[in-house]
Amino acid sequence: RIHKLGSSIEKEETDSILLITEGVIDRVRSLSHELLPPILEKFGLVAALEEIEFSYNKTKSVQLNFKTNIEQEDPVFDTTDRLYLYRICQELIQNSMKHGHAKEIRISLINQAGNVHLSVADDGVGFDTNNLESGKGMGLMNIENRVEMLGGTLTVSSTLHEGSTFDIYLPKKTNREKND
Repeated sequence: RIHKLGSSIEKEETDSILLITEGVIDRVRSLSHELLPPILEKFGLVAALEEIEFSYNKTKSVQLNFKTNIEQEDPVFDTTDRLYLYRICQELIQNSMKHGHAKEIRISLINQAGNVHLSVADDGVGFDTNNLESGKGMGLMNIENRVEMLGGTLTVSSTLHEGSTFDIYLPKKTNREKND
């Protein structure tokens, strides 16, 4: 015997699923705020990225080069900004190593009158950016979501056998809408 669900029951179940999903998203956002690496919390983004640089260079798995003009206590970032930018860098480094087989990764974090430019470039195998949408994994989608939540833009450029560059531009903090 086949039982068909009525549209009101289906709508009720759909509404229930959406409510649960929204709760999960809120909880994940809350957990991500709570999972702040101690160095990031205590000393800021620059120190955390310097620590990543030191750790990777010590293992010799990849040569990481980090440059910035931002002082340790620069007020351009709040806690959420720091966490999102830190996680973006972690994901891009992992992608460069895992998918790009990079031997060198260059990260620059530049503050120009409150506008921030984060660039992560590698010497990996590169990829065809025309097929980016179809081959997009969770990592890249997470990066895009974080950039969007920061009110910024992401530009991806890559050349086969020459590497990839991910440029993230964030406008002045006063021009960004916060999603906390």
